[in-house]
Amino acid sequence: MIQQRWLVNLILLGFIIVLTVLVIYEPGLDKPVELPKLVDIDTSKIQTIRIERTDKETVELSRESVEGWQLKNPLNVPANTFHVNHLLNILTSRNYKLLDVNQLKLADLKLEQPLVRVSFDQLTLAFGDAYPLDTGQRYLRIDQKVYLLTNSVYSLLTEEAIKFASLSPLGNAPKMTELQLP
Repeated sequence: MIQQRWLVNLILLGFIIVLTVLVIYEPGLDKPVELPKLVDIDTSKIQTIRIERTDKETVELSRESVEGWQLKNPLNVPANTFHVNHLLNILTSRNYKLLDVNQLKLADLKLEQPLVRVSFDQLTLAFGDAYPLDTGQRYLRIDQKVYLLTNSVYSLLTEEAIKFASLSPLGNAPKMTELQLP
């Protein structure tokens, strides 16, 4: 009787070990292939960003130093580095889906006359309409390719230009030169 219990317990333990190994190693499942970057470009080499919107003024940003950006148009003030880096991250995104442009009507996706155009030096990205199934994605055209991209920056692109200004009243890297006490 006791030997039967031991035998049942050993069989159950062996079954648990086999299941654990299967869960850990997942045999038969291929590892997902990582997509390449949206654009093969070194973002540290980009010198200018131009944001053209249909109903708002154009925003122009230029790199002043390795980590500093300047908002050139419509204001001439230091730029918000966090927002600029957020824009640059679009280019290195791996979370997208390439669509067959031959099966799409660009006008229906608002890509013939895009809602927003963002130019990184000579490369232009055209932002179209949001994906209709409310998945948080938006149509994006780069040259003759159309992508479905996570809609993470569109709200920033349609904000007022002041949103791109630095939040620091003294700029990105203020240096104290003098301190006067009363």
